[in-house]
Amino acid sequence: MNRTIILLAGGQSSRMGTNKALLPIEGETVISRIAKEAGRIGGELLLVTNEPEVYEFLHLPHVRDLRAGMGPLAGLEAGLTASATEHNLLIACDLPFFKAGTGERLLRYLDQYELAVPRTKGRLHPLCAAYHKSLLPHVQYALDAGQRRMDSLLDAARAKIVEEENPRCFFNMNTMQDYEWMKRIHKGEGHEISAD
Repeated sequence: MNRTIILLAGGQSSRMGTNKALLPIEGETVISRIAKEAGRIGGELLLVTNEPEVYEFLHLPHVRDLRAGMGPLAGLEAGLTASATEHNLLIACDLPFFKAGTGERLLRYLDQYELAVPRTKGRLHPLCAAYHKSLLPHVQYALDAGQRRMDSLLDAARAKIVEEENPRCFFNMNTMQDYEWMKRIHKGEGHEISAD
């Protein structure tokens, strides 16, 4: 399939105090679960990380950031540069409820748009979004200008904001409290919260 799934594992996990991608969930790591779900979409899986040795167990091709310390926008740059396909889906490593169907839906918009970003309850989720390869020059220009914000691409690109009703898919873990809540949800004991 003419698509690449870019798994972004470059976060510092500073609020978590540990590498959140490697936290266990029902016998596997969070990033293993995300990679498995993303694999259902089809296409190549590509890992963007500056610590490839940590993720050898995934047996995925990987690339490093081309610019150190520039955040997820630099991760997107590395992923789009390495990608051999026009259609690309970026997924952060801290989205334990990501679903393949959501990714497939976002990728379909790239036939008409350069960027498809989901929005729930007024909040954009650029770390679980579809990016056309043609966006790479815009990403590079933003980084050259010292810009680190992912949403800076919205003004430069033909962008589609995709309204999503279920925020759980975009829930990202930032604290141990988030992690404990996520585990309770998987056990059927938790209650819905927002994707913040």
